[in-house]
This record gives sequence, structure tokens and C-alpha cells, in this order.
Amino acid sequence: MKKHAPKNDRQILARVRRDEFVGRASELERIVAYATLNSAAGSVRSANARGLLVLMAPVAGVSELLRQAFDTVFDRRDGVVPICFACRKLKRLP
Repeated sequence: MKKHAPKNDRQILARVRRDEFVGRASELERIVAYATLNSAAGSVRSANARGLLVLMAPVAGVSELLRQAFDTVFDRRDGVVPICFACRKLKRLP
């Protein structure tokens, strides 16, 4: 299968254009690098592999950061299939 060059302007989940998403470049690079590094050479993660925990204060833009990472990984088409799960805050029962 022929690899295509990434289209950095394609929005799939992102709500903000890539060129308007500023201030989180290093975090975005780290998330994307983690996703692609662990899929290198088609290998399955080892038993010692760890996940990546992203912690940010509410309204700090973490949802958009993850959307931008999804779009970037999707556009690279290098064997990684990004999957998105949306979780909503639920009210507690008494």
C-alpha cells in the first residue's frame, strides 16, 4: 500500500484549525511521538510498556489537544489507527 504525504490541514475531530492551535506544540509532539513510537516495525507493545497519562486543569484545552493528536496520527497513515472515546461527566446519585 502506497503511503501518502500527510495533509496537515485536514480536520477530522479537531474543532480548531491546526495553524490556530497554539501553545501546546511540545505536548502535541509528545503524544504523537508516543503513539507512533510504540507501533514501530509493527511490533506489539511489550508487557513492560506503559500508557501515557495526560493531566490538565479543566478548560485548559486537553480535549482539543487530544483531537489534534488524533488528526495528526490519522493523517500520517503509518500503521497506527487512532480511536476516540468520548466520556461525559455524569451526575452522582444520592
